Amino acid sequence: MMTRHYLDEIFEDGLDKVMEQQCFEACVFRGLDLSEGQWRQCHFIDCRFVSCNLSNVSVLGSQFERVQFEQCKMIGIDWTLAKWLDYVFDATVSFNDCRLCDCSLFGLDLDDLIITNCVAHRVDFREGRFIGADFSGTDFANSLFNRTDLSRSDFTDAENYHMDLTANTLTKAKFSRDQAVCLLAFADIQLVD
Repeated sequence: MMTRHYLDEIFEDGLDKVMEQQCFEACVFRGLDLSEGQWRQCHFIDCRFVSCNLSNVSVLGSQFERVQFEQCKMIGIDWTLAKWLDYVFDATVSFNDCRLCDCSLFGLDLDDLIITNCVAHRVDFREGRFIGADFSGTDFANSLFNRTDLSRSDFTDAENYHMDLTANTLTKAKFSRDQAVCLLAFADIQLVD
């Protein structure tokens, strides 16, 4: 049972970094520094985080339904600690123009995930399922893909994604021609000009 329910509120200051069993619905979080925060069993529904620092936030047992992150700094988050719904009708979370580095999505099933125009360095996508995800315009330098289902995902204008074609599922995924050479990084071939 949630201890506090916030509906249609805007938070621009004064929010505690430690929150437990709180529900936020249709709320906007703008310009907040919530780094090192502890979100324990919280529930976020139809919320937007804009220009927030969420680095190293713990999301233990928290749920996210149709939550948007825009222009946020989100370094070192272990998303595997959140409580993800078994059924999803829309993108559960979306990240646009965020710095999403050193995060773990290991083994998660997040179909229709949106990570667009982000810096997503050293993100662990291994053994996950991201069917129909939109990764367009994102820099994936040193991110990990292995036994990852990326069917129908969109990597248009993305860069630095290095993944073994034989160890990942890429059926009907889209890639920009000039960046598709990243897909050959694990092949035992030589490219020449």
